[in-house]
Amino acid sequence: MRASRVLLGTNVFVNSEAPIAFDDQPLVAFDIEDGRLLATLHVPRPPASVAVYLEANNVREGGVDLRDEGREVSVSLGGKALLTADLAEDGTVSVSVFDLRPIGLAIFSSPAELRIGGSVLSGNSFVGARYGVQLGFGSR
Repeated sequence: MRASRVLLGTNVFVNSEAPIAFDDQPLVAFDIEDGRLLATLHVPRPPASVAVYLEANNVREGGVDLRDEGREVSVSLGGKALLTADLAEDGTVSVSVFDLRPIGLAIFSSPAELRIGGSVLSGNSFVGARYGVQLGFGSR
């Protein structure tokens, strides 16, 4: 079941398929199954310098390290954290680390904001959108 509420920086994504997507593919998404948090991270190359594909906590491509502790998931590459998220009792997914700079993308968050290139998103609510933020890179 798709997570119904995701917090990324001070932004909230409610009833969305994914907070962020590249073209028509979720970049990062979360599911909940039997109280366990499942993360999907799909970053193509290009635009990233390294392709990363993690689906429901299963590494498919990119050689990332995954730590799955049931209600918390962490993904890193070469010792650099790309994603850390945890599942609260109410079903909210809180993303404490989201940083794609180690793989060549200017997409990262802090406790106060989400940065995508030169854009700063802070204090926004995305409700019922298929994708909260959809990025398009055209032909690859």
